[in-house]
Amino acid sequence: MNNKTIQMTFVNIKTRTKTNDIFYTPNELVIQLLKETPYSYDDSILDPFYGEGAFFNCFQSLSNQNPNNNWLEIEKGKDFFKYNIKHDWIISNPPFSKITEVLKHSLKIANKGIGYIMPSYSLSYSRIKLMHKFGFNIQKTVYFNNPKEWSIGFQMIYVIFVKKEILNNDVQIITLDLPNNTQKLLSNYEKKEVV
Repeated sequence: MNNKTIQMTFVNIKTRTKTNDIFYTPNELVIQLLKETPYSYDDSILDPFYGEGAFFNCFQSLSNQNPNNNWLEIEKGKDFFKYNIKHDWIISNPPFSKITEVLKHSLKIANKGIGYIMPSYSLSYSRIKLMHKFGFNIQKTVYFNNPKEWSIGFQMIYVIFVKKEILNNDVQIITLDLPNNTQKLLSNYEKKEVV
């Protein structure tokens, strides 16, 4: 990589129009991530960071239409950190700068599991230890190509934490081979187990 390439990367990061915390998840990616999540048809699901509604709308239309499903969005006056109703699952793409606060609050209101997109570097020892303290373990980690429109250079992952009593002993690491352009249909979806 030459200096010109590095300079261009820095310029792109500095001039992007979205803040560092807001990355809306493409529907096509959400569909694949939900297929990896072991929620049941009758589980209640909370999307605490609704954004453009990709997660909430997908789990409502795919297989789970529980009337107790709910969404929250601070910009629409519904603050996750002031919400205390328990749900079986909490699934979303939270703000990265608040990941510890998000996990702490999620642990208080999730009955069965949590599925979050996060930067891979966020899966730290202290956060995993926090999850264990509240009785959750990692069930699955899903690696995927970052959507092109996110314009970020670090690897994003989708992590599924489940209550220990529900945990399937087979912890999985999955890679999703998604097209770089997320507008394409996902007919080329491939699921690979990494050993």
